[in-house]
Amino acid sequence: MTQRARLAAATLAVLLAGCSAPATTVQTPATPTASPITSAPTPTPTPTPTKPAVLNVGDTFTTANGTTIQLLETKTITRPDDTTPLAVLVKTCVADGGSQPVGLSWEPWTAVGPDGEQYPVANDRYGDDPKPEYPWDDDTQDRRGTCVKGWLVFTNNAGEEITRIAYASQSGRVSWTLG
Repeated sequence: MTQRARLAAATLAVLLAGCSAPATTVQTPATPTASPITSAPTPTPTPTPTKPAVLNVGDTFTTANGTTIQLLETKTITRPDDTTPLAVLVKTCVADGGSQPVGLSWEPWTAVGPDGEQYPVANDRYGDDPKPEYPWDDDTQDRRGTCVKGWLVFTNNAGEEITRIAYASQSGRVSWTLG
Protein backbone atom coordinates (compact mmCIF):
# COMPACT_ATOMS: atom_id res chain seq x y z
CA MET A 1 0.00 0.00 0.00
CA THR A 2 1.34 3.30 -0.86
CA GLN A 3 1.67 6.05 1.57
CA ARG A 4 -1.06 7.92 -0.11
CA ALA A 5 -3.41 4.99 0.18
CA ARG A 6 -2.56 4.55 3.88
CA LEU A 7 -3.23 8.19 4.52
CA ALA A 8 -6.56 7.95 2.71
CA ALA A 9 -7.48 4.80 4.65
CA ALA A 10 -6.59 6.44 7.98
CA THR A 11 -8.58 9.55 7.11
CA LEU A 12 -11.48 7.41 6.09
CA ALA A 13 -11.29 5.43 9.34
CA VAL A 14 -11.32 8.66 11.40
CA LEU A 15 -14.21 10.00 9.43
CA LEU A 16 -16.13 6.75 9.74
CA ALA A 17 -15.42 6.59 13.48
CA GLY A 18 -16.80 10.08 13.86
CA CYS A 19 -19.90 9.04 11.96
CA SER A 20 -20.47 5.99 14.11
CA ALA A 21 -20.45 7.97 17.36
CA PRO A 22 -23.82 8.60 18.89
CA ALA A 23 -25.37 11.62 17.36
CA THR A 24 -25.87 14.63 19.55
CA THR A 25 -29.11 16.38 19.01
CA VAL A 26 -28.89 20.10 19.19
CA GLN A 27 -32.16 21.57 20.18
CA THR A 28 -32.89 25.08 19.30
CA PRO A 29 -35.19 26.99 21.58
CA ALA A 30 -38.73 26.92 20.37
CA THR A 31 -40.04 30.13 19.04
CA PRO A 32 -42.63 31.34 21.51
CA THR A 33 -46.08 31.31 20.07
CA ALA A 34 -48.57 33.92 21.07
CA SER A 35 -51.23 32.56 23.38
CA PRO A 36 -54.73 33.94 23.15
CA ILE A 37 -55.31 36.91 25.41
CA THR A 38 -57.73 36.09 28.16
CA SER A 39 -59.02 38.43 30.77
CA ALA A 40 -58.66 37.64 34.42
CA PRO A 41 -61.68 35.88 35.85
CA THR A 42 -64.25 38.30 37.13
CA PRO A 43 -64.76 37.77 40.85
CA THR A 44 -68.30 37.13 41.98
CA PRO A 45 -69.45 40.21 43.87
CA THR A 46 -70.21 39.72 47.53
CA PRO A 47 -73.85 40.53 48.12
CA THR A 48 -74.22 43.70 50.12
CA PRO A 49 -77.03 43.98 52.59
CA THR A 50 -79.86 45.94 51.17
CA LYS A 51 -80.34 49.34 52.65
CA PRO A 52 -83.66 49.88 54.29
CA ALA A 53 -86.24 51.87 52.39
CA VAL A 54 -86.65 55.39 53.78
CA LEU A 55 -90.22 56.64 53.89
CA ASN A 56 -92.19 59.50 55.40
CA VAL A 57 -94.97 59.28 57.98
CA GLY A 58 -98.09 58.14 56.14
CA ASP A 59 -96.18 56.07 53.55
CA THR A 60 -96.76 52.33 53.21
CA PHE A 61 -94.05 49.67 53.02
CA THR A 62 -94.67 46.24 51.48
CA THR A 63 -92.54 43.39 52.84
CA ALA A 64 -91.13 40.50 50.82
CA ASN A 65 -94.10 38.32 51.80
CA GLY A 66 -96.69 40.94 50.77
CA THR A 67 -97.55 42.31 54.22
CA THR A 68 -98.09 46.09 54.23
CA ILE A 69 -96.98 48.34 57.08
CA GLN A 70 -97.94 51.97 57.39
CA LEU A 71 -96.77 54.45 60.03
CA LEU A 72 -99.84 56.68 60.37
CA GLU A 73 -99.11 59.16 63.15
CA THR A 74 -96.60 60.13 65.83
CA LYS A 75 -97.03 62.04 69.07
CA THR A 76 -95.18 62.73 72.29
CA ILE A 77 -97.11 61.63 75.36
CA THR A 78 -96.71 62.62 78.99
CA ARG A 79 -96.78 59.83 81.53
CA PRO A 80 -97.52 60.05 85.27
CA ASP A 81 -93.79 59.59 85.98
CA ASP A 82 -93.12 62.81 84.00
CA THR A 83 -91.41 60.98 81.14
CA THR A 84 -92.34 62.03 77.61
CA PRO A 85 -91.91 59.04 75.31
CA LEU A 86 -92.74 59.01 71.64
CA ALA A 87 -95.80 57.03 70.52
CA VAL A 88 -96.44 55.94 66.93
CA LEU A 89 -99.63 54.61 65.36
CA VAL A 90 -98.98 51.71 63.01
CA LYS A 91 -101.29 49.81 60.67
CA THR A 92 -100.23 46.36 59.48
CA CYS A 93 -102.11 44.24 56.95
CA VAL A 94 -100.74 40.70 56.93
CA ALA A 95 -100.75 39.01 53.55
CA ASP A 96 -103.17 36.15 53.17
CA GLY A 97 -101.43 32.96 52.19
CA GLY A 98 -98.42 30.95 53.14
CA SER A 99 -98.38 27.81 55.18
CA GLN A 100 -97.18 29.23 58.50
CA PRO A 101 -99.16 31.30 61.01
CA VAL A 102 -98.10 34.94 61.14
CA GLY A 103 -98.05 36.78 64.44
CA LEU A 104 -97.11 40.38 65.19
CA SER A 105 -94.74 41.74 67.79
CA TRP A 106 -92.93 44.83 68.99
CA GLU A 107 -89.46 43.33 68.50
CA PRO A 108 -88.81 44.56 64.92
CA TRP A 109 -89.48 48.17 65.97
CA THR A 110 -87.00 50.78 67.26
CA ALA A 111 -86.93 54.54 67.55
CA VAL A 112 -83.66 56.04 66.33
CA GLY A 113 -81.98 59.28 67.37
CA PRO A 114 -79.85 61.61 65.20
CA ASP A 115 -76.60 59.87 66.22
CA GLY A 116 -77.98 56.37 65.61
CA GLU A 117 -78.87 55.62 69.22
CA GLN A 118 -81.76 53.15 69.38
CA TYR A 119 -84.70 53.01 71.75
CA PRO A 120 -86.86 49.88 72.03
CA VAL A 121 -90.59 49.72 72.50
CA ALA A 122 -91.41 50.26 76.17
CA ASN A 123 -92.42 47.13 78.05
CA ASP A 124 -94.31 49.03 80.71
CA ARG A 125 -97.77 50.44 80.00
CA TYR A 126 -99.67 53.19 81.73
CA GLY A 127 -103.40 53.69 81.72
CA ASP A 128 -103.03 57.00 79.88
CA ASP A 129 -100.98 55.52 77.02
CA PRO A 130 -102.78 55.77 73.68
CA LYS A 131 -105.13 52.96 72.73
CA PRO A 132 -105.41 50.56 71.03
CA GLU A 133 -102.01 49.07 71.76
CA TYR A 134 -100.14 47.46 68.84
CA PRO A 135 -100.47 43.69 69.31
CA TRP A 136 -97.84 41.38 70.72
CA ASP A 137 -98.85 37.90 69.56
CA ASP A 138 -95.80 35.80 70.39
CA ASP A 139 -96.74 33.90 67.23
CA THR A 140 -99.70 32.39 69.08
CA GLN A 141 -102.28 34.15 66.95
CA ASP A 142 -102.50 33.79 63.19
CA ARG A 143 -102.99 37.20 61.59
CA ARG A 144 -102.92 36.09 57.93
CA GLY A 145 -105.42 38.04 55.86
CA THR A 146 -106.18 40.60 58.57
CA CYS A 147 -105.28 44.22 59.31
CA VAL A 148 -104.52 45.64 62.75
CA LYS A 149 -103.84 49.16 63.97
CA GLY A 150 -102.26 50.11 67.25
CA TRP A 151 -99.83 52.35 69.16
CA LEU A 152 -96.22 51.58 69.99
CA VAL A 153 -94.59 53.60 72.81
CA PHE A 154 -90.78 53.93 72.82
CA THR A 155 -88.46 54.27 75.82
CA ASN A 156 -86.57 57.38 74.80
CA ASN A 157 -85.57 59.64 77.68
CA ALA A 158 -86.92 63.15 78.14
CA GLY A 159 -85.28 65.59 75.76
CA GLU A 160 -83.78 62.93 73.49
CA GLU A 161 -84.70 63.61 69.90
CA ILE A 162 -86.11 60.83 67.73
CA THR A 163 -85.47 61.30 64.01
CA ARG A 164 -86.88 58.10 62.58
CA ILE A 165 -88.75 54.89 63.35
CA ALA A 166 -87.16 51.68 62.06
CA TYR A 167 -88.65 48.27 61.33
CA ALA A 168 -86.35 45.31 60.61
CA SER A 169 -87.44 41.70 60.18
CA GLN A 170 -86.62 38.77 57.91
CA SER A 171 -89.22 39.97 55.43
CA GLY A 172 -87.94 43.54 55.10
CA ARG A 173 -86.28 46.63 56.51
CA VAL A 174 -87.74 50.12 56.43
CA SER A 175 -87.32 53.43 58.16
CA TRP A 176 -89.79 56.31 58.46
CA THR A 177 -88.27 59.78 58.79
CA LEU A 178 -89.93 62.01 61.36
CA GLY A 179 -89.96 65.60 60.82
